[in-house]
Amino acid sequence: MPGDPIVYDEPPLSAFGLPDRVDPYAGVPDTVVHDVFRDTAGFLIAECARLALLATSEPERERWRARSIEVLDQRRYVAADDRAELRRHIERWQAEIDELRER
Repeated sequence: MPGDPIVYDEPPLSAFGLPDRVDPYAGVPDTVVHDVFRDTAGFLIAECARLALLATSEPERERWRARSIEVLDQRRYVAADDRAELRRHIERWQAEIDELRER
């Protein structure tokens, strides 16, 4: 009808090679999401190791070592096919990495 707004069906962002805002891993195989999960854990462990080396006291050094072990345990026990849990850890760990790098 004249005067009605024109409605366009927009293609998904992935059609343009852009990540989906809701799920940046949309269309990505679970194995790749698991690889990102493991890599993110590795980056966080490396940050904890850096902070342990820079620690000025033994309790602080032990705190960073303990956090590394926690991340290793979490990495070991999250199911490789639990996409939602993998994503939760990736997001949480990435935020923690960003925070630690600002120190």
